[in-house]
Amino acid sequence: MNSLKTVEPRPWDSINSLKLYFYDAWSEPEPQNPHPDSIFNYLPPTVSNLDLYLGYKDGMVATNDQLHLHIPEIILANLTTFTFSYDWNGTMMLKILQSCTNVENLSLDFLGSSLKYEDTPFIEGAFQEGLLLPKVRTLHLDRILPKMVNFVQALRTPSLVELHFTFHTKITDPRSFSDLACISDKFAGHVLSLVGRSGCQGTLRKFRLNSANISNSQLTLILLNLPFLTHLTLDNTFFDPTPFGDVDLVYGPAPPFLPCLEVLELLRLSSDFPHGDIEFFAIVRRESQEPPGSLKKLVMTFRTHRPPNLSVLVNSFRGRYSIETTHFAFVK
Repeated sequence: MNSLKTVEPRPWDSINSLKLYFYDAWSEPEPQNPHPDSIFNYLPPTVSNLDLYLGYKDGMVATNDQLHLHIPEIILANLTTFTFSYDWNGTMMLKILQSCTNVENLSLDFLGSSLKYEDTPFIEGAFQEGLLLPKVRTLHLDRILPKMVNFVQALRTPSLVELHFTFHTKITDPRSFSDLACISDKFAGHVLSLVGRSGCQGTLRKFRLNSANISNSQLTLILLNLPFLTHLTLDNTFFDPTPFGDVDLVYGPAPPFLPCLEVLELLRLSSDFPHGDIEFFAIVRRESQEPPGSLKKLVMTFRTHRPPNLSVLVNSFRGRYSIETTHFAFVK
């Protein structure tokens, strides 16, 4: 990395995409000291896509426990895509995000760890009002623990179009859902609080939930309050499909249940997944007149443990969906 510290023109000074991975400790000045030699001062100012990975805190030496990242604001403000893998300090993560005013695609990898926050006016303000990220359209929260979902309380994303949650899990048996993250009864509240505080209900189109065990009440509450969704993906997620077959919800006057949904993806389902409610919902949405034929694509994939008999399901969709828009598959 010393080769970055040079005043001579560098071949990479015009690059716009950079991956920067740290697997060991490095020297970084304390915040009260001048930091002209910070390695981040030598990042090309043209970078607009940055993938920054900082090694697991437990794998670093003790001197890095209070490491401060001196990333110039001009670098952060120029980013439009930012992937940040970090498990050390929640306050530092939010301070970095504060300068990401032009980021449109934001992926935060929590590495399955719990972030702690300092008791400061900055943190208090962030969780009360939300840190404004005006241009974020896609927000991915990866390898996050259920107890860390309240992190979204510190954000405001008025332009949000896609929201993805991938929970940290250690799968020991690919045929079982027992190792999935159990979603707390506060999850829906946190998600809807982000949407309400950001005022993005009208722009949010895609919602994805990965590696989760979510209750009927939590999932239903979220979906009822995101009526403009066009894409819904539940991947490796244990859930109760009965809301999709609830006549009062699907045909009810208000609030409508996913009235604008165009793509429904249910991935890595168990072989005994009760698909009758999904069949009901898909057929109703396909034949619906308000809006007419809103559902355009249904994808269902199953685990290979015991392939289900899909003949009834396939026959139900024959004539209603073209072969290109309906997929039934098995995954290992």
